[in-house]
Order: sequence, then C-alpha cells, then structure tokens
Amino acid sequence: MAGLQPPGGGLGRSFAAVLQQQPTPSPCKVKPAAQFKDEPAVMFSEEDIAKLAAPFKFAVVGKFSYGRPNLDAIRKSFTTIGFTSSFTIGLLDQRHILIRFCLEEDYLRCWTKGLWSIADFPMRTFKWTPDFKVTSESTHAPVWVALEHLPIHFFDKVSLFSIAAALGSPLQVDAATANLVRPSVARICIDLDISRELPSRIWIGTGSHGFCQLVAYENLPAYCSLCCSQGHSNTECRQGRRGSRGGPGGGEVVRAMEAQAQEGRSAAAAQHRDAVLQPASMTGLLTATDAAPVGADMALHTQERVVDAPLKVTENPSALGIICDDTQLHLGEQEKVSSQGSLSDGEDQPRKAAPDKAALVASFQQFSMALGSRLPKQIAECDEAGFTMVLPRKSRKRRVYNAIPR
Repeated sequence: MAGLQPPGGGLGRSFAAVLQQQPTPSPCKVKPAAQFKDEPAVMFSEEDIAKLAAPFKFAVVGKFSYGRPNLDAIRKSFTTIGFTSSFTIGLLDQRHILIRFCLEEDYLRCWTKGLWSIADFPMRTFKWTPDFKVTSESTHAPVWVALEHLPIHFFDKVSLFSIAAALGSPLQVDAATANLVRPSVARICIDLDISRELPSRIWIGTGSHGFCQLVAYENLPAYCSLCCSQGHSNTECRQGRRGSRGGPGGGEVVRAMEAQAQEGRSAAAAQHRDAVLQPASMTGLLTATDAAPVGADMALHTQERVVDAPLKVTENPSALGIICDDTQLHLGEQEKVSSQGSLSDGEDQPRKAAPDKAALVASFQQFSMALGSRLPKQIAECDEAGFTMVLPRKSRKRRVYNAIPR
C-alpha cells in the first residue's frame, strides 16, 4: 500500500505541497551574459523555451473583465465544478489568474467552455502560450469544425486528426463522431489561430485520386489586431475609432475619414457663401419709389400687388447692402465682406467705419415689405413700421372647417 501513496507524504497532502517538496530540475543550463544593442542580455534558444514551457502545457488563463472575487472564493468555486484531477490557481494581476491542470481532460474542459461563472463573476478562458501577455488576449481559440458528408471510412480518430492538422492543432472529437452515431458530419475541436485567414476547404488525396472537403467553422470568434482582443473585428473596434486617432493602423483610417468630411463641409460652406454674395439674389428688393405706404394702407397695397411680378433693384445697390448673417463678418482676411453691405451695425469691427444706419434700415424695410407680399397672412403680418414679422407656430391662425352635416 505504501507504493500507491503519492510521493512525499500521505493521502491528505495537496498537489501544491507535493510540488513544493520535490522541485524538478531545470531543463536548461545557466546561460552566460551577453550584449544586445550595447545593453546586457541573456539569450535562450527555441529549444530552451520549449523545455521551459513544457510544465505549462495544461495551463489556462482566466480573465475577469467585470470585477474579480477574492482568490479563496475562486478556489472554492473551482472545487465545486468537479474536475477529475487536482489543479493550482495563482494570481497574475488584478484581472487574470493562471490555472494549471494535471490532466488534459480537465484542461480541455476548462478551456473549450470559454465562459464560466465564478462566484457570480463572469470569467473567460484563454490558452496559455509562451508569448502570453496580460495586455493582449491570445490569438488561439478552440473552434469546432464540421466536415459534412465526409466518407465514413475517414471517421477514425487518427484520420480525423490528420485532416484537422492541416488547419491547426486537433484537440478532441465529439462523442457522436467517435461512436459514428451521426455519419452525415464529422466534428473536430481544433486549436486555431483566429488572427489569420482560414481556408474553406481541404484537398484529401486517396492515391491517384482525391476530393475537396468543405470546412465549416462553428462560432468562429473574430480577433481585433488594434486592441488585441477576441470578440470583434478591426472595423468594429471602439478603441480604434476613439483612442487610435494619433496612432498607426486604425488612426490613419480615422484621420482620412475626418479629412474627407472636412473637405465636404468646406465645399458646402463655400457654395453657400457664393450663393449669398451673388448679386442675383437681390432681385427680391424694391426701389424707394415702389415701396408700400407705411400704416393702415399697407395691407391693402400688399393684397393688390401681383405676387409673381418681377421686382426692380434700386439704382444705388450700396445703400441696400448685402443680406447675409453676421458670421460673414468673421471670415479671414482672404474672404473679407464689406462692412457697408452687412446688416450688422459695425460694432464687431471697430477698425472700420460704421455704415449708414438709416440706409440699412430703409433697405431692410423694403426687403421686409417685398417678403411680406409673398407670404400668406396665416404665417406673417406687418407692423406699423412696415416690417414683416413671421408669426410663431402657436400664434398662426388655423383654418376653420365647417362641420359636415350628417
């Protein structure tokens, strides 16, 4: 019975205590000091990296994106899951934990599920690799691949793993495929690098002949190279649209889109400015001799005018001025607008002489009367000074319809 006990103690000892009591020898030797770009360095070969990473081949990284319970609560939750072998849990940072399993069965169960609820906190699982960093999510993901209408003599596990090796690292075959319960399709779980383009078919050679086997990926997650995260592509990345404006990659696309939008806005503003400053837009003004009388006779005069009749422009256009908004006064030096032709009183431009206010008032009065003759009475009305006032929506008179007799 003593030979059946775990090394280093009785049956009640934990797996972590056994590992601490019996340290394994290092797989590589001490490396000599070196220099790299005038700085001290240590060089490891790819073979050394593979040997050092071998004890972590069944390691999974758990990520808590929305809060994390304490480490004791995490260990208790994992104990209730019911894994076959023992495991160890360590804290990498405030959002990541490292889970090491002893059996591949437990390792695949934890990793392939993808999302766990640990003490009421969601936790996503990722494969640990030697190049893992807490600032970026892994590009590897377990993906179920379906091979529809595969000949049944290829349903052998070794044959299926050979076919899956052309796509990635095969992990496991589902029970229906292994027992040939569903011969219409073969399903294999494969460790795929989702950051690269995946093929849609595989050529399976059978001696001098062969056939193309279509590949269907089930729930293939997207990968974003801008924020190094799974679950969305580069075009859907919010960080790339918001935070990468000054950086490479997605920032260049954002800057190009903003420059194009700015050009469109500038062209529209220039077109509007040309339309406002064009003399043809002054055809709606009246001459001083054609002005309507001020007072009670103005309404009668307005009704007698022909609405569609052409209007004359005064012989002194400088007195009328240019009807435009005050924003035209704040243009650059290359786009100056005469202060004499503005409706502003000139206070926003102290360096220039104030325009003739009386001429501006007369000009605007003529323009207002011309506008009022073309507006319905329900929308605008004229005051005693001869100015047309557009009524607010609440003050407009509504048309009264006679009740239809029943």
